[in-house]
Order: sequence, then structure tokens, then C-alpha cells
Amino acid sequence: MAGMNKFVAGVVLAVFALATVAVAQKADFDGIPYGKLRVQVLAVGFQTYGEDFDIDKPKMEFTIKLKRPQGQFSIYEDHPKDSSAPQKQEPPPPDPKSNKPN
Repeated sequence: MAGMNKFVAGVVLAVFALATVAVAQKADFDGIPYGKLRVQVLAVGFQTYGEDFDIDKPKMEFTIKLKRPQGQFSIYEDHPKDSSAPQKQEPPPPDPKSNKPN
């Protein structure tokens, strides 16, 4: 755990780092000041998590569930058509009897 204060335009920003080594690990941290707290979680094999919390009580508890990475979507690969999506309608063919110039 490490802490560091930064001064930006008259505002004190505190930066803390907390590390755990096990999955489903509970982490406790004392000394977080009231106000906004940005939580970022990085774990190998999971999507990065980030959320802002408003610290307004002396003791708060957060449960964070990490997601596995999703597959990449490429416009260059064939994808099955979604039957629930509205079908694109083709314009009607021009009337052969009409002699209007284009």
C-alpha cells in the first residue's frame, strides 16, 4: 500500500495503491478521506474495472465482480444475421414503362 498527495489547482488529490494476490480476496483500507474515490481494478485474465464512488460514511463496503474479456468484433469477419433486427428493404425496381430520363 502506498499513498502520495498531489496538488492540482488548489485541490489535494490523494493517490493510494492496494494490492492483493488471491482471487475473491477481501481488501480493507483505512484512512480514505471523504469525497470522491475512483476505484480501478486490474487483474490478469479479466477486463479492467473502474468506477467512481462518493465516500460519505466512516465505513463503506463495495463488492466488485470482474468480467472475463469478450471476443473482439471485426467488420471483416462473417457474422450470423440477427433475426430480430429489422430487415433492410431494397428500393423497388424502376418501372420499365416510365420514359423519364435519369
